[in-house]
Amino acid sequence: MDNADNEEKFDECLASIRERLNAIPLPVQFPIGVGKDLKGVVDIVEQKAYYFQTGDRDENYQIKEIPSNFLEKTKQYRRKLLEGLEKITEQDEELAMKYLEGQELQTEEIKKLLRQATLTGNFFPLFCGSAYRNVGVKMVLDGIVDYLPSPLEVDEIPVFSPQSKKPEGLINCNSPVTNSYVWNGNINKKVRVSRLVKMHADKKDEIKEVGAGDIAAAVGLESTVTGNTLCGEDKILLLEAIDFPETVISQAIEPKTNEDKDKLRNGLEKLKVQDPSFKYWIDRETGQMIIAGMGELHLEILVERLRSECKVNIETKQQKVAYRETIKNKDSVKYLHKKQSGGAGERAEVHLEFEPNPGKGFEFIDAIRGEDIPKQFRPAVKDGLENVFSRGVLLGYPIVDVKVTLRGGAFERAGYDAFKENTEKFKLTLLEPIMQVEVSTPGDYYGNVLGDLNRRRGEIEKEEEISQTKNLYVKVPLAEMFGYSTQLRSLTQGRASYSMYFSHYQEVPSGILQKIMKEEKLS
Repeated sequence: MDNADNEEKFDECLASIRERLNAIPLPVQFPIGVGKDLKGVVDIVEQKAYYFQTGDRDENYQIKEIPSNFLEKTKQYRRKLLEGLEKITEQDEELAMKYLEGQELQTEEIKKLLRQATLTGNFFPLFCGSAYRNVGVKMVLDGIVDYLPSPLEVDEIPVFSPQSKKPEGLINCNSPVTNSYVWNGNINKKVRVSRLVKMHADKKDEIKEVGAGDIAAAVGLESTVTGNTLCGEDKILLLEAIDFPETVISQAIEPKTNEDKDKLRNGLEKLKVQDPSFKYWIDRETGQMIIAGMGELHLEILVERLRSECKVNIETKQQKVAYRETIKNKDSVKYLHKKQSGGAGERAEVHLEFEPNPGKGFEFIDAIRGEDIPKQFRPAVKDGLENVFSRGVLLGYPIVDVKVTLRGGAFERAGYDAFKENTEKFKLTLLEPIMQVEVSTPGDYYGNVLGDLNRRRGEIEKEEEISQTKNLYVKVPLAEMFGYSTQLRSLTQGRASYSMYFSHYQEVPSGILQKIMKEEKLS
């Protein structure tokens, strides 16, 4: 309720949740005041008013009777809450009879029904407050205890043999891990837990044991990384491996000095061990060091950790696009290779035909008839061509989609020079990677999202509408997609999402080509 300027905003928010998320919210509170005047909340289930001291981190609130001017509002909300829970009462015969007979349900009975409703995944208890002003946070945490599944209720889970990696049966995880030696099943090694602490922001409390559902920090776990299974030495088992999601955003980084270059690899490896959702690699084509993670904030934190914890001086750079080069014209070349360095020297002639081969890569055809040129010498021409094609000519990117026919001659260097010294005949151009992009956005922002994709040279292939959500399927050049996640979040108030994967290569428009060549030569 931080930014609300009137109490009607609460009901507007409820309507928005129903319409935009197709969810069924069940308000268990409503606010007393809004914005800077937010004083507390009325608990509809407990039928009490909770008043907070704004800014009090411990949330020491006063519980009072509901003010008379809020009594009617509380009755209305409570009636709607019970109406929402009416179907759930059918699952409990005793409560169903009590409800149908018009008897007043007690607080614990309503909480029981709310919990059953929440566990169906179709109903959502709704709280209000201000995390910034420390109003109502404790009550949300109490709601988690009251309405969400307890870790102790989790079904037995499969475990695997460290040797065979085959299922070994089912177990529960209710046994606590205490301050002691434990066995790391992934590395088959005993490790010591010297201390266990529960973290509270910058404070920590030492504890003796940690069990299912607890979150704690362990001190002294040597050689242990995220995803490892800790167990008792008497029965060594592995839990199912964590399936980490694929990274969604990447960025180039560059060390400032050679010393930083040496530190960088160690720092990146340390972060990768701690955070399996982080990846890094060197792009073989551009030579850039690329880091990838789950979002821009994730990468910002990782970069800052490299600087502060690993003492690495690095700069962030925009990731380069891995272009390709190709030819547009069909032409033939007769090339004479001569080299005089004393003695007989070298002399060889080659006759080649070049033509575009869209989407089929490099194709080499030996069309020499007869035995004028021995067959064992002819593959050398192909080797020479592959050599020049791998390095490119226009801007140093690999040359693809070219069909070459050998009509006469055979010499590796002749094939190499035949192409390189006649490139003007073939009208070289660049191909750029085109991405298949799928965007899901609320209909309210459809126009903004579509306009932005058009500005990025996007080609709309298909549109779908499901409820009030628009799904767009678009082909967009990769060069235009850098920074898209930030822009999409800005255009849709963070409510749209997208996925992107490689589709194909396509010729760069002439105007864009000139711009790329100018920028590449300047860099």
